[in-house]
This record gives sequence, structure tokens and C-alpha cells, in this order.
Amino acid sequence: MSKTLSEVEMYEKTILVTDKPSLFCKVEPVFQPDLMLAGHTHGGQISIGKFGLFEQGSCKMDGSRAQLISNGYATSTLPLRLGATPECHVIELSY
Repeated sequence: MSKTLSEVEMYEKTILVTDKPSLFCKVEPVFQPDLMLAGHTHGGQISIGKFGLFEQGSCKMDGSRAQLISNGYATSTLPLRLGATPECHVIELSY
């Protein structure tokens, strides 16, 4: 990861796409991408109110930086979703 991040400063805009949103906290101390996208949490797949094994999907803005974590639409070991609405995103970038 450090080798990849050592070369990103040459770009005007950067997008981080990862399978796991937990990677955000490892990247941000070293580099702040303009857009961070993650999924694979399935929104916890099973949530009761605010309680679930994983965080529900979200979209956050911090100044000109954006972060999207998707609930996704699949399931894992247990083929069931409860309280975690499936999501599919279409993102349009204008540069």
C-alpha cells in the first residue's frame, strides 16, 4: 500500500476503491483521496435498528471530499437480509 500511495500525489484528482471500508482509516493518515468508495459490508446484512455486525451504508461529504459505503445487494454465508436494504449505485463523475 505504501508504494502505491507514494505515487498518487502526481495526480490532480484521486479515487480510492476498496472492498472493505476499514481500509479508509489506514489510507487517510497518509493520503486524502477526493473520493472513497467501498462496499462488501452488505450493510451488516442483518441489522435490527442501529444494531448489526457491520455499519450500514452511508454517503458523507467532508468539504470537497466524498465517501460512499454501499450496503451492496448480495448475501454471504446466510442467504438472508434483514434490516439492511440492498443498494446498487450509479455514480456520474464530471471532471
